[in-house]
Amino acid sequence: MRMRSYAFALTGLMFSASTLTLAQETAPLEDVITVYGQHQNAQTEKSISPEAEPVPAPDAARFIARLAGADINDNGQISGQVQYRGVFGQRLNVRVDGNNIASGGPGWMDPPLHYAPMSLVSKIVVDRGVSPVRKGPGLGGGVNAIFKRVDFTNEKSFKPSYDFSLSGRSVDRSTSFGGVAGLANNRYRLNALYARESGENMKFPQGEIADSGFNRLVYGVSTGIRIKNHELDLSLRKQETDDTGNPPFPMDIRFFDAEFINASYKGEFSTFKLKAGLGLADIFHGMSNFHLRPSPPPMKKRETFAKSFKRTANVNLAFGLGDGELKLGADFDHTKNKARITNPTNPDFYLDNVPIVTRKRTGAFAEWSGQLLDVNAELGLRLDQYDYTAEQASTGPAIPAITANLAQQFNNEDRSWRDTNTDIVLR
Repeated sequence: MRMRSYAFALTGLMFSASTLTLAQETAPLEDVITVYGQHQNAQTEKSISPEAEPVPAPDAARFIARLAGADINDNGQISGQVQYRGVFGQRLNVRVDGNNIASGGPGWMDPPLHYAPMSLVSKIVVDRGVSPVRKGPGLGGGVNAIFKRVDFTNEKSFKPSYDFSLSGRSVDRSTSFGGVAGLANNRYRLNALYARESGENMKFPQGEIADSGFNRLVYGVSTGIRIKNHELDLSLRKQETDDTGNPPFPMDIRFFDAEFINASYKGEFSTFKLKAGLGLADIFHGMSNFHLRPSPPPMKKRETFAKSFKRTANVNLAFGLGDGELKLGADFDHTKNKARITNPTNPDFYLDNVPIVTRKRTGAFAEWSGQLLDVNAELGLRLDQYDYTAEQASTGPAIPAITANLAQQFNNEDRSWRDTNTDIVLR
């Protein structure tokens, strides 16, 4: 018995020793590494290029969704809304080539980046955090999709230049082709732009996503003249979106016909810099619940026609002040929207769910950026005066009484509104 006890004791001692050795061999490192340094990155913008980070999708919103804090509200292959840090829609200051766009669709089937095909985009700049007041009103960050163009050169002789891209996807049998081509020297530049995209319904292992195809065409010209420190630019662009599905919505896109004209000036003087711009955008839109998806009974057929009209102007002045730069500016936009719901099988069924609504915004801002003590700072103040008016809503005799009564109540109310919004930005 004693020998057996010794054997058990020896075996236990050996097991304990081996366990201790194993624990010592696999114990985590306890070394503490301390890194001393100073954060030098004062970047307030993030610029991403399609060449550096290609995206296999026609929607520029999907491209932005790759960034930290960004996502997309996927309402269709070319109808995605940018979401940044939980903010989306009109709360985000989304621009195309520096210009705000008034959506032609009441349900935002055409968010701003609908008008920026990836084959025409040179880069996209995202404002990190809060968007600066100089870029316009907005609750959260900002996004600007900048188009490709043929830039000025440093030589007197004209030089041809081009930038095209071609892509295809098997998931929806889609193709995309587009880019720019033109001539430029040290004083003049001229380029044409073109993009054509189309795709069928998206496939997945168990079938396909109905009404998810798309068709989009963009073409136009961009030109400019530069004399010493002064530059004048003009761009004209036409966009035609045809049959395009919007699976989350009760209707699909029949068409978007849009025209854009933008003119800008920038110049440097001895003590200040000056920028100014004018913009025009007209969008006509049609949608229905029967031309792509299975047709409902005649009494439930719906077709909506909508329009948007936008005119803009802006000017800003920049000059040195202290250890930084002060920008002073003003901007104005005049926007009109209207929409009418119809039943193509019944001419007595119509409803102006968006009677002509007019919005006028007049804004002014002051922004200083530079070195403030030991901090890189940007201090901004913006004031925007809004004036809204709406005309009377009309309904057809086939509209249900409850809906007609709501329209009448709307017509009996005060259909104007005015208010002032103040933005204070500290970055």
